[in-house]
Amino acid sequence: MRNPTVTRQEALALTTFMLSQWKRDVPESYLAPDKIEQKYRALHPTPLTGEQVYRQYCTACHGNGTYTRWDKKFSRFIPAIRGVSLISTATREYLQANIEQGRPGTQMPAWGPHAGGLLREEITGVIEYLRAGALAPPAMTALTLHGDGSNGLSLFLRNCGGCHGMNGRGGMAPEIGNPVFQQAAADEFILRTIRNGRIGTAMPAFQRTEAPAFSDQDTADVLAYLRTLGEAKSQKAMSQNATSGTPSGGKP
Repeated sequence: MRNPTVTRQEALALTTFMLSQWKRDVPESYLAPDKIEQKYRALHPTPLTGEQVYRQYCTACHGNGTYTRWDKKFSRFIPAIRGVSLISTATREYLQANIEQGRPGTQMPAWGPHAGGLLREEITGVIEYLRAGALAPPAMTALTLHGDGSNGLSLFLRNCGGCHGMNGRGGMAPEIGNPVFQQAAADEFILRTIRNGRIGTAMPAFQRTEAPAFSDQDTADVLAYLRTLGEAKSQKAMSQNATSGTPSGGKP
């Protein structure tokens, strides 16, 4: 079908219009130079700065991030992700894992390139923004004691379960039984939090110099129990993979 009254330029214009209605990419040869530049910008956006990312995506829940606040809508404490205690002890790897993967089962979504859509540069930028002003953590005596998970469970239920949930999940405080936390948090990070607490939050210090609630053995026992929460998750996944005939970490 050919209409002799339509010029080549008009035919190109009609083709471009019809392709746009089909929601298909228009060949660049059909686009004016300014439209090519516009398309490139859409595909390669300029990364936001760390502060811009925080203000655009984080403040709605975390506020300025320097202290924990109670959220009536979620009925839980919102973590102080810019709090002095956290940024002085959390590694970049820990922050990156939590930003990219989120906290499954909670209100914290994944913000990685294939989830929330943040660019790698934006994730790096917001980590630097969170860590701005971080101080070197105080020296900490290494814990060499072997932990007893059974006693740790008893201590956890009496001292921690009221906020963190009976199995480290579902409470009104951060979920320390969450798989992302378990994978990203190093033992030293957890020990520092138990011993020193978190300034500006509801998390107390359990080894205060003037009135310690936990001995070193108690701390080791609680850590041992917390690590069983991550092990239980891994064992469950392996069991499910075995039942379905899928190798752990692989496709059928």
